[in-house]
Amino acid sequence: MPKDPRRIRRFAVPVLLALALAQAVPGFSQATRPALVIAWAELDSTALGDEYRNVAVLVPRQLSTALSFIEYRYPGAEESDRATARSAAATIESARVAVAQSRLKRDLVAISVLDPAMRASDLAAADAAVVAAEATLAKALATAGKASPASKADPDAVPLSLWPDNAQGKLLPVVVDPAAVCAEKKVDLLVYGSARLSGGFITVDLSLHVAALGRDAWKGTDHAPPDWVDGMIEAFVRPLAEAAIGKGYALVRFRASPPDANLTVDGKAFAGSRALFFEPGLHSAKASAPGFLEASTSFLVTPGADVPVDFSLDPEDSVGFALSTEPPGAAVHIDGIGAGFTPTGIEGAAFSRIIRLSMPGFEDVQLIVRPRDLLEDRTIALVPSDGRTFNDRFGGGKDAFYRSLGWFVLSLPATALSGGLFQTFFQTATVYRNSGGTDQAVISRLETG
Repeated sequence: MPKDPRRIRRFAVPVLLALALAQAVPGFSQATRPALVIAWAELDSTALGDEYRNVAVLVPRQLSTALSFIEYRYPGAEESDRATARSAAATIESARVAVAQSRLKRDLVAISVLDPAMRASDLAAADAAVVAAEATLAKALATAGKASPASKADPDAVPLSLWPDNAQGKLLPVVVDPAAVCAEKKVDLLVYGSARLSGGFITVDLSLHVAALGRDAWKGTDHAPPDWVDGMIEAFVRPLAEAAIGKGYALVRFRASPPDANLTVDGKAFAGSRALFFEPGLHSAKASAPGFLEASTSFLVTPGADVPVDFSLDPEDSVGFALSTEPPGAAVHIDGIGAGFTPTGIEGAAFSRIIRLSMPGFEDVQLIVRPRDLLEDRTIALVPSDGRTFNDRFGGGKDAFYRSLGWFVLSLPATALSGGLFQTFFQTATVYRNSGGTDQAVISRLETG
């Protein structure tokens, strides 16, 4: 039976029109500038002996970790111009593809819709999509080349992210053609190089390739004895970081004691442990923590140097109180250290403490004293002891548990019992006898199930 052409039209045409309109929306390819991606490659170790072959992996991995503080790149004028031109070319190409697809969709509507009235309506919508796509292409062509070249570095920082495989601990293989690798892996910055032995030293050559420029923007060489590769890595950090960022910087590292102190930098809350500054100047920082006195300092930054800022907060005075017991004379231990006998004074402190009171013939008492507790003088009434040791008290509780377990078992119907329960009965009977039970009927019933 032949298919109804109207049913074909109902399902096909809306889908085709939706695709055409989606491809032809003006400005669809004009997105904000995406984050740049930096990748690290294994060093070429062909000229390095097998004994030191691990340097080819060790150096890029440790440098990648050392430069993890970089979150943005400030592209120069040439890089910005080339990135803009590349973006414009991509916009034009996308617009051309949209025009071709919208025309294809229009032609498909013309040959697939059999109903004349519906065909005319659908063609009108498809023609509108073609017109919109052609307008987008015309606008892209008209604006291409009109953007004025950047006369200075782009004032806007561009986010810089690590290549996903690097984040998982994988390195790119040895790079021969950096431009081709950048295009294939879709990375914007590529760190690659080689390692070799020279006169008993390990020599490492590194390069930073910038895809937008189509060339290496930085090259560096350093040497180190085989047992001091860490020193060479440290020497690479600043020049390579400045090349990746695009400008000189000052790295400020904050350390505070206690480590959970709250920091403010230039009056604003700061949650990290390090910050980048790109202009010389004087800045202020404060640190505060519960139970400690607030501390503040000023630090001068100059691009090209790292600045450590350390805080060691002093504990603030806490309110003390007088502690006594009824009866008096109880031994006082603070955090396990003897502190005399009651009545006595407890000094304030900026940290929590555990106070234990003990006296022969009375139960021990424990108190937890926290910072900033505004405690009034306290008198603790000691409770006479029952004369039993902790082990005796614990054993008695265990016996009571087993006894209650035995009575629970006795309450179960016979049909719920299994071979395993008979052993439980016997053990319960033993516990019952050991705990002083003398009811022979209970013992007999437990032992026989």
